[in-house]
Amino acid sequence: MKKEQLITEIRKNIEPVLNAQEVDLIDFELKGGTGNQILRVYVDVEGGIDISLCVELSRQIADRLDVADVMPGKYRLEVSSPGVDRLLESARDFQRNIGRQVLLNLRDGNSEKGIIKEVDDDNLYLEKDKQEFKYSMDSISSGKIMVQW
Repeated sequence: MKKEQLITEIRKNIEPVLNAQEVDLIDFELKGGTGNQILRVYVDVEGGIDISLCVELSRQIADRLDVADVMPGKYRLEVSSPGVDRLLESARDFQRNIGRQVLLNLRDGNSEKGIIKEVDDDNLYLEKDKQEFKYSMDSISSGKIMVQW
């Protein structure tokens, strides 16, 4: 099976597992050669993912891939959070992070810091200096969570 076809089959098999648990698939990657592959699945939910959910998803995904006989030979499956330092790009990414401080990178080259107050399909509302500002999703190239230490 070609790599592109394998990736399509993997996606087709893991998405129903994640949808049933109301978990968002952020990304996945397949590394290594046949018989020695690593499949990394990055997932997220409102409020953040925890280890017990990763363990449960890992078991369910592995069962599904094994029954469908998708992965040729041996493979290692890793299910985890994408991490707080990843870029936020979609409206859904921003929605999962309402209430958190972010740095928005705007398409015009500017950037803005503030707390995400609300997100819909078209707009993001950011609070900064006790005022709320509206940004169209089309004007945002990406965002990044500002980790509070």
